[in-house]
Amino acid sequence: MDLFPSRSRFGWGPRVILALDCAHKGSRLIVRKLPDGGNRTQLIRLGIIEGERIRIIERLAGGTVVIEKNRREIAIGAAMSKTLVVEVLPSEDPILSDV
Repeated sequence: MDLFPSRSRFGWGPRVILALDCAHKGSRLIVRKLPDGGNRTQLIRLGIIEGERIRIIERLAGGTVVIEKNRREIAIGAAMSKTLVVEVLPSEDPILSDV
């Protein structure tokens, strides 16, 4: 986890940047970095690009993460979720809302 007070378009406050597999259920996120190679291509085909806002709906056994993007649910496998870098929106995260 990377905590840096900084100015972003969402205001002052800590920026929490982590892999998708580390984020909590219910978190609202912004995709910051896509992995290289075939995983990148697959995510782009699903409409997941850098700067996109997503929300974690469910975390399944085995590491699969179900996200919501534009009212569509997408399941991302454990291996791919470890390579997708996201930023948590603190004001909307159920765990970080007090940060």
